[in-house]
Amino acid sequence: MIARRMRGSLLAVALAAALALAGCAPAAPAPDAAVSAQLEQTVLVISEAVAGDDWTAADRALEVLEGQVEAALAAGGLTAARADEIRAAIAVLRADVEAALDQPVETPSPTPSDENDKPGNRGGNDKNEKDD
Repeated sequence: MIARRMRGSLLAVALAAALALAGCAPAAPAPDAAVSAQLEQTVLVISEAVAGDDWTAADRALEVLEGQVEAALAAGGLTAARADEIRAAIAVLRADVEAALDQPVETPSPTPSDENDKPGNRGGNDKNEKDD
């Protein structure tokens, strides 16, 4: 299924976003510790949703993350450069999540059964049946 193939790339992007949030990018200063913890928690929610193929939850969590980034930027908890990095990661994730949401849901097809094989079903082939 396409969703399973996308899971690996989505988790990789989520991990990259988490690393950026944690301040591993040497060119930008680390975000405020409280902001970083909040954003990392939301990235974890996104990662868990993706791992569970819950694309709707992942999409909602991306919206939450966007709001958190905007609020942190406005409050001075993130630099504009860091906010742009996170927005770029969100855009990549959102495109993959939307593609997964657009995929038809696969439902398992029922196993065909032979009505004559069921216990108690004579199917008209039982030699002990009386002819009327």
